[in-house]
Amino acid sequence: MKGLVAFVLGVVAVLLLATRGGGELTCPAIGWSNGLVVELVEGWPAADAVRIECPSPCGPVPMTPSDEEPDAVTVLAADVAALGRAELDLDWVRVGGSAECGGPLEATATVPAP
Repeated sequence: MKGLVAFVLGVVAVLLLATRGGGELTCPAIGWSNGLVVELVEGWPAADAVRIECPSPCGPVPMTPSDEEPDAVTVLAADVAALGRAELDLDWVRVGGSAECGGPLEATATVPAP
């Protein structure tokens, strides 16, 4: 019986060492995406869609220069005519995951009336 207990404890120890990776952080292999909520304040004519333009990939990008142009939101009518445009600095907030492993972020773009 002692031999079986020693064997089981040895297997558990090996598994713990193998899965911990020697103290390195292991992040889950899960796909996620960022979300952007666009709010039009009162005073807009009937809008049908919005177009988001980002100078780099939308969302927070590590080591992005601070003098980069802000994101732009163009509000479109049903006939795709531009009703107005706003340049906004988006404040991305983590809504899941962790700082070490990443995870989904969200931002809200509040577009003032033209």
